[in-house]
Amino acid sequence: MSDMPLIHSVSSTQGKFPPRIVSFKSPCWILDSGLIQSGVYFRVGEAPESWIPRKVANLHLYRPGVRVWERYTDSPFTEMHGLTFIFKMEEAGEFTHKFPLQYDFFEFLDPEDKVKSMMQEACKLASELSPGILRDMRSQSILLHVLYILLQSEHIQDNLYTVKQSSRETDFTSQINTYMRKRLAEKISVAEIARYMHASEIQIFKRYKKENGISPMKQLARMRIEKAKSLIVRGISLDYVAEQTGFYDAFHLTKTFKRLEGISPREYREKVAGS
Repeated sequence: MSDMPLIHSVSSTQGKFPPRIVSFKSPCWILDSGLIQSGVYFRVGEAPESWIPRKVANLHLYRPGVRVWERYTDSPFTEMHGLTFIFKMEEAGEFTHKFPLQYDFFEFLDPEDKVKSMMQEACKLASELSPGILRDMRSQSILLHVLYILLQSEHIQDNLYTVKQSSRETDFTSQINTYMRKRLAEKISVAEIARYMHASEIQIFKRYKKENGISPMKQLARMRIEKAKSLIVRGISLDYVAEQTGFYDAFHLTKTFKRLEGISPREYREKVAGS
């Protein structure tokens, strides 16, 4: 039980912040969800390089001991409503495998607000219930459920993930995904999908991203890589794999494969062969 995650605190912050730069660092894990207007930037590390725009409503999970900087630029103020979990946890194999040590933080899309709603519930309990074992047990159970959801999230690329949606594919998503799967070797564009669906490109892009958390073209890239993996493990040449999965050439395939999987196709083949 000593290795189980342990909630340290939950908090809700709401206010208007004038232009300024703030930083924080904790020996614990930090999970935060911010409903933020434009004009908020962040960076991570003791010697960070550049500011990154903070995306509205995305979740951030920071490793213990990581310095986080936030810059508020809107004048006269930036309006923000933030939810924060601070918790202790020893990294187990499954967690480390899901969230590689090479990254100091992880970002999550939460299209159905699953995690956000649970964090809101925990913050509400913290404000309404008196301190005691009942509140602690409920907060702890919410934390464990949140971490379970994050572990079940889908990897998009690098340190970006999306929380799985509870509903099945809609007819809209299913039609587009079927269309793309049947044409993985072809050059597909949003314009072609729009013509197939009798809709505008912007309608296709916005609705698909709302339902799935990613754009149709990013989903297509993931489908192509999954198909490529099934061919690579059979020892098929990368040039042929690229041809069968819609990539320009082996170089384009390798570049996309490494961006999404973190390793090259050849490294993937060796890894599977050695397992």
